[in-house]
Amino acid sequence: MSIDVSAECGTFFVTLIRGAAEQAEAILVRPGQEVRLRAIRDDGFSELARLELSPLPEDQYLAVALRLSGDGDRKSAIFAALADQFRSPPLSIAVEAQRKLVESRSSKSVLSLKAATEAVDAIKIDLRSGGGDYSRALRLRAAFYSDFWCDPRIPAAPKTRRVMLAMSEILKAQVNVEHADRLPTWKRTSVTRSVCE
Repeated sequence: MSIDVSAECGTFFVTLIRGAAEQAEAILVRPGQEVRLRAIRDDGFSELARLELSPLPEDQYLAVALRLSGDGDRKSAIFAALADQFRSPPLSIAVEAQRKLVESRSSKSVLSLKAATEAVDAIKIDLRSGGGDYSRALRLRAAFYSDFWCDPRIPAAPKTRRVMLAMSEILKAQVNVEHADRLPTWKRTSVTRSVCE
């Protein structure tokens, strides 16, 4: 069964943005949270910086939401601020700059692959426990990550983007494996071979 990946990615994106806005509002409603989020901890990172180090879209969009919240009068309009931030697609030159920066360094480093594998495993567990169409949800995540890792509108550092790129590649491979598992046995060998090459 084919799906309109671009439409589903758009719906998934809006769900992520709305969730980030709601979470940011819930955090910021408590007094003193702006200071706490930006306070540097013993490990040298603030809570906000730790969100920006995460390869997960939920954390990246929450970081953007918290940064956009700014003064107290904007708290009620976080979703609108996020929608404005992501309304227009990023400039292709900015996307290409992110791609070159990340791809110029090894995306296949052991640490990046380990972190990416762990993150994808967690995503797969979450998708399986969600009760929906696992294969469809996996294809959606793979399609989403193919653009997410190089989106210049999120605050991820190159190191985090390398993990995201590795996640994108792992998710695509998982989609191919899922597809191969649904084929008749005589067709599986060629598909599996193309995935492994």
